[in-house]
Amino acid sequence: MQITQDDEGKDFELQQGDTLDLTLAGNPTTGFRWWLESGGEPACESVSESFDAGAGTVGSSGVYRWVFRAAGPGQGRIKLVYGRRRQDSPPARAFEVSVNVKAGQ
Repeated sequence: MQITQDDEGKDFELQQGDTLDLTLAGNPTTGFRWWLESGGEPACESVSESFDAGAGTVGSSGVYRWVFRAAGPGQGRIKLVYGRRRQDSPPARAFEVSVNVKAGQ
């Protein structure tokens, strides 16, 4: 299942073994980046994280991508924040969804 910033705040139902592919825009050259605060445990687990700068000019924004796997039955929350890690100020943005994983057949 593919989700984006437009899905912020939504609830998702998955079957055990399904994957959830999350993409969020960002620009790490500004010092800001997305940080994973919660990976959906215990229902989900983070499988991978990457950043694609795209074909734009140097310093342009790109897309962060995370893949989560529905590990077992239960509920969890996936939460990410966008900001500078070492500042005491609140994050510039946040993204959060709920997941409910059903047992596999």
